[in-house]
Amino acid sequence: MNQTPGVEKESEPSPASVKSSSKIFCCFLVFLGFATSLKLAYSSGYLHRASEPVNSAETLNQDKRAQEGATVLAILNGEMDIHNVPLLNRTKAMCLAAIAKGSFLAIPEEVQDKEIAIAVAKSEPILLSTLRADLSDEDVVEAAVRTNPARAVIHIPSQLKTDRILCLALERGQDIFLEIPQTKATCKKAVEQNPAMLGLVPKELRTPEICLIAAQKAQDILTSYIPKEHRKILGEQGISVALWQ
Repeated sequence: MNQTPGVEKESEPSPASVKSSSKIFCCFLVFLGFATSLKLAYSSGYLHRASEPVNSAETLNQDKRAQEGATVLAILNGEMDIHNVPLLNRTKAMCLAAIAKGSFLAIPEEVQDKEIAIAVAKSEPILLSTLRADLSDEDVVEAAVRTNPARAVIHIPSQLKTDRILCLALERGQDIFLEIPQTKATCKKAVEQNPAMLGLVPKELRTPEICLIAAQKAQDILTSYIPKEHRKILGEQGISVALWQ
């Protein structure tokens, strides 16, 4: 074919360049399609931001609290026994519910605290020995004594059997007098509660003060309860001498 003079013939693209351009265009279409799909998936909720995971910690905590609440309610309603709950899964709330229902149970050490100890003391003092030793103090023991003095004085630690605690127990039941350490304070409290208790007071603790308390409350008290050496003292306190004859 003849070329027109003065006009250069336009060069045709080489097959290699056409093939390269086609690949680039195809890659662009693929990327565009992927971006569009990603946008649709994100807007539809299939994908979530990293800051909003499907199972967020807050959602898990809410589910855990809801499950715990349902378990506590079931225990309180008598629909479930806490013994069916694995030891490591027993929460403080579950244990308090079980204690309130009078259930004997093992309490995980990590949930044991003062509130748990007081609840146990009020329910069953014998279980105090199953708790951490550092939880037993005078407040816990007092709670036990106020609720169940007869059992409490047997099971509370010896170092916590103070005169105050023992006298508190005597106020709620004199039948425990022979079960507790007998001191001047406990003997005085026992006689104040019931003058006839003087007969159970060890002779070495029958002081003039204690004998006077008994005599003032019961004029017909047996003279054999009063040591002879105290009778003159009592007479000086206004107690009839005839009482001792």
